[in-house]
Amino acid sequence: MSAYVELFSSVSTPVNEVYLDSSFIVDLISYINFSTDSEFIPSKAFYDKLVANKTLMWTSILALQEVIWKFMRSHRNLEKGRGGYRNLSWKDFKMQYPEKYEEILKKSRRTAVRTFKKFANLDIRIRVPSTLKHSTKDEQYKAELIARYAKAILRLYKLEPADAFHIAVARCERTEFIVSNDTGFQKVDNICIYSRLKSHSK
Repeated sequence: MSAYVELFSSVSTPVNEVYLDSSFIVDLISYINFSTDSEFIPSKAFYDKLVANKTLMWTSILALQEVIWKFMRSHRNLEKGRGGYRNLSWKDFKMQYPEKYEEILKKSRRTAVRTFKKFANLDIRIRVPSTLKHSTKDEQYKAELIARYAKAILRLYKLEPADAFHIAVARCERTEFIVSNDTGFQKVDNICIYSRLKSHSK
């Protein structure tokens, strides 16, 4: 059984709680930055629908980190054609071009600060899963389930490890729907997704 995918435009009444993947949050902040870009309008419209429905929106620290790095990397990507920076990982870029790295990092810090500020105004909670809040033996076992769940997903599907973690955290917190514009999530069986895109692959 494949993932259940409902396009934003088809949702009349959202569920009461959703997990937000970084791709959706990036769209929201991009809309704030470039509100005339039609690409981001469906995500903003769906966000407004979630707010109107008083849906609890939450995400993880990992998702927020992905959002921040997405906007920080945009500074490096502007350097396209100058030494091939765009094709390097941040680690390799730092090692091979330390002066340019420091220059771009300095510029991107301002972007990070603005991104944190915009995220803070979106009324999205950052939740530490209840299975990770305590250090008792029972809670440690529950925390281990998230890692085991993510590992099982990776063995079954060709996903990035971070995507497997997002799914595992949402499911272990018993949040039914994941809001994501990453069609890779749609490969996973038995999960529910709200998205502005629908994968054409099966």
